Amino acid sequence: MKLATYNPQVKLNNINGEVKAYDTGQAGAMQARSLQGLAGAINFAGEQIDSVNVQAASNEYTKRLNDLLYNQETGLMNTKMQGADGITAKFEEEERKIRQEVGSQYKFLSAKGSFVFNRMTENSAMQRHELVRRHQTQQYNAYRDVTFNNALELNVQTAADNYTMQDVVDQNMREAIATTRMRYAGQGEEVIKAEEKKAIANIATQVINRAYAQGDIDKAESYIELYGRSMDPATLTGYAKNVYASRMSTMQEVTAKSIFAQFGDNMEAAYNYINSEEFGGNGSAESSVSWFKGMSDRGEGWGRNTCTKGVNAALMAGGYKPINTWAPTAWEEQKAAGRTFTDRSKLRNGDIVYWDSAGDNDASHVGIYDAKTGMVYQSGTSGFAPIKLDAYKLIGFSRPQGKAATPEDRKRLFAAYTQEVNLRKRFEAERDKQALEDTEYEFFQMYKNGVTDPEVYRTAAMQKAGDDPKLFKKMIGMANGYAKVAGGASGTRSGNGKTDPLLEDKLTGMLLNGVSRTAVLAFMDNPENDFTAGDKAKALDVLAKYDKGKGQFEYDWDGMEKVVMADYKAKDKDFAWGNVRTKLIYDINAYRSQHGGQDPDRATVAQWGREALAEGISYSVPGKLFGNDNRKTNLATAAAHGIMDVVDNPMGGKNLTLRDGRTITVTDAQFARIINDNMTVEQAINAG
Repeated sequence: MKLATYNPQVKLNNINGEVKAYDTGQAGAMQARSLQGLAGAINFAGEQIDSVNVQAASNEYTKRLNDLLYNQETGLMNTKMQGADGITAKFEEEERKIRQEVGSQYKFLSAKGSFVFNRMTENSAMQRHELVRRHQTQQYNAYRDVTFNNALELNVQTAADNYTMQDVVDQNMREAIATTRMRYAGQGEEVIKAEEKKAIANIATQVINRAYAQGDIDKAESYIELYGRSMDPATLTGYAKNVYASRMSTMQEVTAKSIFAQFGDNMEAAYNYINSEEFGGNGSAESSVSWFKGMSDRGEGWGRNTCTKGVNAALMAGGYKPINTWAPTAWEEQKAAGRTFTDRSKLRNGDIVYWDSAGDNDASHVGIYDAKTGMVYQSGTSGFAPIKLDAYKLIGFSRPQGKAATPEDRKRLFAAYTQEVNLRKRFEAERDKQALEDTEYEFFQMYKNGVTDPEVYRTAAMQKAGDDPKLFKKMIGMANGYAKVAGGASGTRSGNGKTDPLLEDKLTGMLLNGVSRTAVLAFMDNPENDFTAGDKAKALDVLAKYDKGKGQFEYDWDGMEKVVMADYKAKDKDFAWGNVRTKLIYDINAYRSQHGGQDPDRATVAQWGREALAEGISYSVPGKLFGNDNRKTNLATAAAHGIMDVVDNPMGGKNLTLRDGRTITVTDAQFARIINDNMTVEQAINAG
């Protein structure tokens, strides 16, 4: 807005062409009042203009200040971590620059306008300055925390990776403590101590985890005892109990193996021994004390916080059961079991002494009492040494327990021994199974090479069985079976095309004595045996019953499929179960032949089935071998062309096992020519 320039010259009023003169004094007063009013009007107009300019300038100032602070790319309040360093000083510098530039851009007509603008911007700058300062502090603390946590994480990882090296673990503990002290410097000793404890506990937890996962119970025990007081009590107690349980489990396993070595599978003798008074009694207190004294006399030392480790070594040297790895937990467990006492007059040689050495009214140190000297042997920073009974505040005492002192301990040990027996039997069964398979293969090769002398088969069986009478019995039965097959005329041939009335019994005996179905088919296909069509049909019927578990091969399959196939998710469940059942029939009949016709228990059969399913199977499904219902005819046709077995190829077609031992793959069309057109294998392949 442009104001008119005030002109101080007085102008006369011309009214109706007349000139009117005023009194000089009256005219002066009127002039003064006019000037005063005009000045007021001018000032008022200037203030009105300045108020608009102040608002516009303030808006521009705020806009530019917000851009300085919150610009998506360059805003000071969007800086992170170490990038926020120095943003307070930068804000002060940029804010002054913005205020000057905006003030120069907008000309204020009054001093009041300048004053109001400066006052508004100063207040705004102060408020935003505080925001920037807080942001810088927060980002600095965040950066410091990340750096601190990264350092601790490196200590944790290094210690865990090198858990077997005590010096490396200790060094990382020291580094973590130093880093923690720097991070929380100035926050008071109580805060620093609490944070140090957290850092140590974190490293200790991971080191114990790693040692325990690797099965290194000794190291896990050492770290529990060494750093336990820095860890959460509940977590520590859990670790201690798990490690102790592992220790006891290992001790049971070793003891069970020792008992097995002594008694073998004579379970009655082992049971009587485990439950006898002399087994796992109270041990020898003298031996425990003597072990501790020997360590002390030699000046041995296992380092700081090794009291429970030392006591357990002494207890085991005396034939006792070790206590829990963590002293407070050990005391609580002994107390809960009613095995603690506080009356000094009841102390006996070899008793366990619990002290409160940490001043927290809890067991924190243990030793073994020596009745001869009245001293207590213990292990710690100063090594193995005897100390006075009242060296620390006494918590109480407990009496050592034998390795199998309670009925529950004896039950668990017998269970571990029984498991060892079953495991050994399973190993023996697998070994025998492999030996029988190898022997059968050798017998089959002998048969194909025309060996007919029964003594040759029996001699081979004796050599294969060695000194194992059970294995010899099975192998000699297999040898007799092959000798009968190879002998031909010795009672198995029908002769002159006549049906052999004993053929079914003979074939059943062969299958139950371990002769494979492949060998039976080869036997029936041998032209020298001169079997009639009726004989061959009878043989195929025996094999069908064998494959399906029917007739003389009957087995109660009720519910077995559900148990074995419970976790099988593929769509071909029925087909897979058929394969598994075929395998199980073979296993069951092999078991029967080895155990006088007795069936294996159902749990064992179910386990065999799950193992076969997991390993993958390639057995033919009874009734589905050739994809139609004419299985007997197809089997006979295939055998007539030297085909001993047929298995579906996963990539298409069929895998054929020939009599000469070769395995070839043919297409479905080629196989159909063999069965339907009575072609030989070579003719079917050449036909394309």
